[in-house]
Amino acid sequence: MIVFRPTKMLAVPLSKGQIDPRVIRQEFWPGVSPLGDKAGCYIFAVPQRYGREGLLPIYVGKSVRRLMQECFMPEKIAKLNHWLLHHPAASLSLLLLIHPPNKHGPNAAAIGDLEKSLIKMAVSVNPNLINKRNTRPDSWGISGVIRGGRGKPSEGAKQLRALLDMDGEGKLQKSPVKTASNDDDAAPIPSEAS
Repeated sequence: MIVFRPTKMLAVPLSKGQIDPRVIRQEFWPGVSPLGDKAGCYIFAVPQRYGREGLLPIYVGKSVRRLMQECFMPEKIAKLNHWLLHHPAASLSLLLLIHPPNKHGPNAAAIGDLEKSLIKMAVSVNPNLINKRNTRPDSWGISGVIRGGRGKPSEGAKQLRALLDMDGEGKLQKSPVKTASNDDDAAPIPSEAS
């Protein structure tokens, strides 16, 4: 299995609210030099608006060569600058997901799969993502697990998250087994006589 390593958020310098390719070449990449030579995926993000905390993803991309060659290509800069022109932001951040060293070189299929997954996750947070491909939101959810709305998760949802190691803990907590007839969270099971 290929395990990508996320970097910390990197501040992308803006000049009058826009990306300046010259500044990127002369200041940004030299400051994070070894990362630009790696392959992997990347996410551009801006601060949330309207008093919300955190960052909002605006673009997800991939590079099977060097991230330095892909992240700030002229057409990407044009798309990002267009977005920034219509959605002014105080800052722009970049998170890189680095492909691990591999004697056969970067695994293009794994990088592509990761990009698709990241786009799906990002579009669920920001439906106005700049990306055009793979942005159709999933049409399903699981209550208390994924895309199931807000609220306190049921005991079943907690157990499913643990079973699938969705919280990174790697173990299913031992809890009493409940039958559907005495579990408030479960739908009633029809009897065989009915």
